[in-house]
Order: sequence, then structure tokens, then C-alpha cells
Amino acid sequence: MKAALFAERNPGRVARLALDAFVWTGKGSPTLEQRRKKLPEYLAGGKRRPIDRAFVHSIFTRDHPGTAKDDVVDAFADAILALDDSVPIGTYVDMCLNLPVVDPERITCPTIVMRGEYDGIAAIDDLIEFFRRLPNPDKQFAVMPGIAHASSSRRTTASCSTSSRPSLPSLPRSTPALGPEPREGRNITMTHPPLMPGRRATLAGLSAAALAAALPGSGAAQGAFPTRNFRVVIPTGQGGGAERLARSFDDAWSRLLGRQFEYEFFPGAAG
Repeated sequence: MKAALFAERNPGRVARLALDAFVWTGKGSPTLEQRRKKLPEYLAGGKRRPIDRAFVHSIFTRDHPGTAKDDVVDAFADAILALDDSVPIGTYVDMCLNLPVVDPERITCPTIVMRGEYDGIAAIDDLIEFFRRLPNPDKQFAVMPGIAHASSSRRTTASCSTSSRPSLPSLPRSTPALGPEPREGRNITMTHPPLMPGRRATLAGLSAAALAAALPGSGAAQGAFPTRNFRVVIPTGQGGGAERLARSFDDAWSRLLGRQFEYEFFPGAAG
């Protein structure tokens, strides 16, 4: 959500935007509907609420059991509970009372919206309406099978996406998605990449596409691109998984493109 807000307010600083586990209005969300019923309890309990191991496990199981590996969830719980025994209540209240905070019509850069198949917070109809209002025709909507709102492991290897532009050439293992023809001339494809963790697989694919566009001879490459270092905006604090994942591409990208990557952090609690 912070990444979307940054792109909306700083259009000249964002070339492309990827939104994962994004929530727009919250309409149609079963999880937020349950939270709204507990608003009086949240508001009366002060600025923080206690957490325990069961609470941490519920983050990974509330949408759909089996979308995360048990050992990953246990390791995550150990790390979280070693830091604190309570969490701020602000995001629970804000997501029930103050959405939406992002205006899709003011996001002008190319955008991909990614949603887990079992996401109980980001309702698919709500996200599709957000996607429809994005003004840039260079946009994609991707559904990641087997993924929930907060999952660290991918149980399946298929990814289904709808795009407002012609599909890229299919990989050898690609197969057409079954079902009726998509509306408005959009393309739907289902691909089967090698088995990788869900978030990493998606970001690796985006990275490959970005690098391909920058290679000499590419139709997207123009002039002497790149002419300056890259700025990477991470909507979390330093030291987290998002930073580690982004930095894992540093060496390869820097050698190929001849430029360094600079990171900016905009931390905030997740939904």
C-alpha cells in the first residue's frame, strides 16, 4: 500500500510498480468483515494488543490452511515473539475505517497487481476494479495459485495472469488457460515455471523481464540506457525479507547494467 501511495504522490520517481498483497477499499473481504465486528474491542484496548504463538500461526492459516510450510511459520513465530509480546492496533483500525487511501487513477506508471488465490483480505473483485481504473494501458493482473495474503511458501507451480497488452512469447512449458474468452481483448496465460517460493518466483520473473528490456538490441531499449543508478523503493524497514530479496539481485544486475542500486525504505505495518 505504501508503494502505491509513493507512486501516486511521486510519479516522476517510479518507472514501474508491482503491488503484492495489496488492499484497495477492502470491499468483499471476509477477514476485514470479521475485524469490523471487533472494532469496539480494538478501540477500547489501547494502542497495542497482545500476541502469542497461536496468533502468529493464524496469520498463515486464516485464509487457507496449507499455504505455508510449518517449519517456516514456526521460525517466523520464534523471531517475532523474541522481539515483543504485542503489536500496534493501528492498521487493524485503519483498514476497517479508513480505506481506500490510494487513488488508482493517479498512478500513471506501468503496474502489475499480484493477488494470492486464497487472499482473504484483498478481494479479487475489489482489486480488478482497482486494476480497471489504472490509466496506463501497460498493466497486468496476476493470480498466484496456492498463495494466501501472507504466505512464505508456494505449494503449486502455476501462475495465471490477465494483461491489457499482448502476451510475451510463451515459455516452452506454457499452456493456454481453460475457460471463456477474456473480456476487453485481454490475454490470459497459465505458465509452469520451475518450483520456487511464490514471491521469489514472481519477482524473479519481473527481474528477468526488466533485464531483457535493458539488453542491447531489445525493442524497449533506447539510447544509452541506463544513464544513472537505479533507485529501489522498499515499503518496509531495513533488514527484512523484502530487502534481502531485492539485494539478492544486486551483483548480477550491477554487472549486466553497469549501474548500482540505491535503496529507500518506507516502513509501516502490513495488513
